[in-house]
Amino acid sequence: MLDTGGVVVVRDRDPSSQWAAARIWAVATAERDNKPEPAPVEAALPIIERGLRPDDATLHLAYLRDEPVGFAVVVVQPGGLEIVFLGVDPDAWGRGIASRLLSDVTDYAAETSRPEVELWVYDDNARAVELYRRAGWSATDDVRIHPTSGRLERRHVRSVLGTTRGVVPQQ
Repeated sequence: MLDTGGVVVVRDRDPSSQWAAARIWAVATAERDNKPEPAPVEAALPIIERGLRPDDATLHLAYLRDEPVGFAVVVVQPGGLEIVFLGVDPDAWGRGIASRLLSDVTDYAAETSRPEVELWVYDDNARAVELYRRAGWSATDDVRIHPTSGRLERRHVRSVLGTTRGVVPQQ
């Protein structure tokens, strides 16, 4: 368990933690996408479970005052780690939860001798893109179309132990 600034991050795969992550994912994506109501947790849970399917996948769950407020699902990739899902409860936006989760994931990468962490983010998600830039992540030239939403995603990377490949210089 890691504690910084009142935010505690726990790494586990417990079913209750997966349920908490699914609830956060449902409300966060509804807010991000301007939907009037979040999806039921039961609909979001298979998304989290799918992300955690690999045996070496980890769930990083952030708590603020004993309440789960954010999470990251992380998988091992060749050359490093990938954050496949990251979400923060909209009621906790602006409180440093996502930054704390990103820090925990890069700490985990260093602990496990992984030189790089990557993630894909919707290119039009200005709030997330700015968060990653401020946290030292770099956008790459790698883009793809999300298979469900049809939105453009861009790969962002953060070097942990050395240099990062495929980085677009920041302007």
